[in-house]
Amino acid sequence: MLFPPDPHEKARKIKILMLGDSMVGKTSLMSRWTEDTFNPNLTSTLGVDFKMKTQMIEGHKVQVQVWDTAGQERFRKITKAYYRNAHGIVLVYDCTARESFENITYWMENIQAHSCDGVQVCVVANKIDLREKYHSMGEDLHKLVEREEGEPVATENDVDFYETSAKEKTGVERAFTELIAKVVRAQLEAETEEQGADGNSSAKKKKRFKIKSPKMMKSLVKGSKKMAKQQCVVA
Repeated sequence: MLFPPDPHEKARKIKILMLGDSMVGKTSLMSRWTEDTFNPNLTSTLGVDFKMKTQMIEGHKVQVQVWDTAGQERFRKITKAYYRNAHGIVLVYDCTARESFENITYWMENIQAHSCDGVQVCVVANKIDLREKYHSMGEDLHKLVEREEGEPVATENDVDFYETSAKEKTGVERAFTELIAKVVRAQLEAETEEQGADGNSSAKKKKRFKIKSPKMMKSLVKGSKKMAKQQCVVA
């Protein structure tokens, strides 16, 4: 359902969480969408990090926080704390690393266990440029995950599926904007139902996720990285 934009509407604040194994390209996807940059020399994320972007989605101004999480097993207790306030989740696997694809089930189970009802999810197969390279060279073909394998997994979980290349920008904009559009439509539908149920504007508003200020978010990120470093020392 399409909702006409309200000219007096303030920017909607939406939180998107990046999930998936380490080194599948979550940080690269986040950087490509928020800043249109790509760094081939990125290291694994420690704890969590975030970037922000404001964009018009279907006529509605949306301020998006994209939270990048560490995929290493020793950091997963830290990242679980961020599931609860997510409006949308981008679940990423590397289509040239079969193990990351096989772990999609693990991540789906965590989403079901720790996220809020109504969270919008999509599955993203990243690094399709590298998959094409391996095909042309005839190397590591046993590690590759084709679209014909990935898409049914998303369908079984009733979520959207995208293939992307953060390096070449392929499919990145579509994956993020379509997920955010689903979040916006879900919010608008919920607000319409609330207004219809009560019949006046004084109806009690449904509690929304509280988005913290940039200063508070930086404090959170600093704290999570400190915890991550402590875990590294222990490990």
